[in-house]
Amino acid sequence: MNETMTAVIGALGWVGCAMCLTGYYLVSSRRIMGDSLRYHALNMGGASLLAMACVTTGAWPSFFSNFIFIIIGTYVVLTTKRAYMAARLKAVTANRRAQREAVLATLSEQLSQAAIPMPLQRSTDDSAEAVERAWRTASTDLVGTRPVVR
Repeated sequence: MNETMTAVIGALGWVGCAMCLTGYYLVSSRRIMGDSLRYHALNMGGASLLAMACVTTGAWPSFFSNFIFIIIGTYVVLTTKRAYMAARLKAVTANRRAQREAVLATLSEQLSQAAIPMPLQRSTDDSAEAVERAWRTASTDLVGTRPVVR
């Protein structure tokens, strides 16, 4: 590897070191949480740049520890993202369910209060049986509503 490339990778290693230290400072000063995606992005980015610098210099123990940091950070990011997506999906589902139930309750209330005129069939038979038969016929035609005779 030529000297220019080695110098660039060395500079990127220092940037990685600054990223890791910045993440540590922000967590220690309680400006970000230790389980936040921002912290893990800083830590994984810094560890990646440091690991790259370690490979060029042959510092294998340091490379291995940075590689472990990358694996742990990736696991936590994926787990946190999965938990966030599950919570978001649960909230959206609950919101939609509540909206659906509100619409159904409104429609049910409107239907129960609706005054639906029923046609009266004039017949010569005014007996109680004829009235009962007409009422049952009208009730089965209007399931779920209260028929109103005008």
